[in-house]
Amino acid sequence: MCPGDANTQSSYRSELTGLYVILAITNHLCDYYNINEGSIEIGCDGLSALQSAFDHGLYLSSDMPDYDLIGAIYHLRKSSKISWSYRHVKGHQDDVISDLDAWAQQNVRMDAAAKQHIAIAKATPRHFDIPGEPWQLWIEGRKTTSKIQESIYSAVHRPESEAYWENKEGRKDGITLVHWKNIGYAMKKAPRTRRVFLTKHICGMCGVDKFMKRWKEWEEDACPRCGAQEDAPHVWLCKGQGAEDRWNKALQELENLLHQLDTDPTLTHIILVYLQGWWSNEDISYIPPRNFQDLLHQQNLVGWRRFF
Repeated sequence: MCPGDANTQSSYRSELTGLYVILAITNHLCDYYNINEGSIEIGCDGLSALQSAFDHGLYLSSDMPDYDLIGAIYHLRKSSKISWSYRHVKGHQDDVISDLDAWAQQNVRMDAAAKQHIAIAKATPRHFDIPGEPWQLWIEGRKTTSKIQESIYSAVHRPESEAYWENKEGRKDGITLVHWKNIGYAMKKAPRTRRVFLTKHICGMCGVDKFMKRWKEWEEDACPRCGAQEDAPHVWLCKGQGAEDRWNKALQELENLLHQLDTDPTLTHIILVYLQGWWSNEDISYIPPRNFQDLLHQQNLVGWRRFF
């Protein structure tokens, strides 16, 4: 069974586990029968796993995905008494070809055997130790198997960051309720310039009049539309000439996008009503269905300015 908890599993990790097992059993057989030379060719339909296991010398980077398994494979390769080569066998050839060669036939048989075993594997207790792997890193009771440097950095600095924003805004619940993992995923998909813009605007330190005056670039910090002090939230909340039309247009664009994404109609209505209420600073009398109330309560704790 593939080692690690459910959140670390992938087809790539499963292929690496199969390669690891082949190497481990072969090394044991060589030791038992005193075999000191020879060669083996491995066939596998996971090209990325093959390349990671055999194409990169014995150099191991802690930022590799599935660092623990690849490290264990490298250890077995280094101690192996025989030479290794591989061939990529395209998977599922039986779907389009009837006359398969020996490699393809064996791959089909192995896929069938794996599917038969999957129910047993899911019911089997998880294990985490891999003989030959590098040192283990556990954070908050979970073994870290990929992006070691990033995980250490996050574990060290995330509490400091959360404490800073909790002290700055006086709202601990709002910080802990944010789904940081999904935000991180979305940010990594965005261009770097967009990530910089979002970060600056959300924390408020961007080219608005308040900071332009503080940086001695401008003499005034007044909004050019309405005359109030312009900080980052004011850019959204301004009621000056033309601002309301732009806000309403933005809400309409958001509503169209939510419809395109097939968002639940009640959820769409809640988002639009509460964003409008936040912008206009008016009390909202709408009470959503019970199954949405906890979600709405949590968003209220985070704040609708943070909704963006």
